[in-house]
Amino acid sequence: MNKAVPRMLGLASLFVLGYFALSLVSNIAQLASLVDSALPGAGQVVFWCLALVFAGLLLTPVVIYFKLPKPLIPPNDDSPVAQEIYQSALRVQLRKNPLLTDVQLETNDQVPAALTKLGVEADRIV
Repeated sequence: MNKAVPRMLGLASLFVLGYFALSLVSNIAQLASLVDSALPGAGQVVFWCLALVFAGLLLTPVVIYFKLPKPLIPPNDDSPVAQEIYQSALRVQLRKNPLLTDVQLETNDQVPAALTKLGVEADRIV
């Protein structure tokens, strides 16, 4: 794939996002002006309250994304040390799953049972 294509898509995305932000600020300003003509002095309060609400709505998915745990990627090499580090990290992550509160995860032999239980639950949901 040409390196220019992702760069152009990124620039187009930034342009669309900037246009959306400018349109949103413009609409908020118009609404605040309308409120200010009906209730003098209330326009500033409406503008900043709506700006904070929309900023929170736009930033919430970004914050949630960065709070997600990093994906566990199995090691490429078959060294016992790398496998043990991966297995212990997998057990730690599985212990945090609320669906596995009744499953023991003290050894590597208990991991397949936990993954099977999660697979059954995923199939049930789907």
